[in-house]
Amino acid sequence: MNSLVKWCVALAAIGSIAFFSGAWTAQDSGKKPAPTPAQTPAKQQGKPPAPTPPAPAPSTQQKPPGDPVAKAKAERLDALKAVLPTLKLSLSEAIATAEKEMKGTAHGADIQLLKDGKIQFEVRLLVGDRFEKVYVDHETKKVTLSQD
Repeated sequence: MNSLVKWCVALAAIGSIAFFSGAWTAQDSGKKPAPTPAQTPAKQQGKPPAPTPPAPAPSTQQKPPGDPVAKAKAERLDALKAVLPTLKLSLSEAIATAEKEMKGTAHGADIQLLKDGKIQFEVRLLVGDRFEKVYVDHETKKVTLSQD
């Protein structure tokens, strides 16, 4: 009996919240408003339909070749492509090494190309109740804690 009363009170509370919030009020009478002349299709007004404009082409516009941002990005990608085959450690191995060394769980990782042309792995970990960022050297497999 006691649980029945609790259920009834809970349902009454939910119903009153829904009613006062406007969820159960009549907002649509079911009748559609009469269209204005601007909304009436052209064939009903005795005019031929206006041609529909062609769909815009997908954005394939590239920045001009002299764009310094595009040029810098292309150079970075070329440098990264040149260095990736020389890695002695894969990204998954770097993550496993960082997790083992720090006794944490990885939630993100990146491969970073440094200004001197070297590669480093950045692994973001949850260690206990705090987030840590570590770097893994692909040559020595040494894990260093970030200074951030």
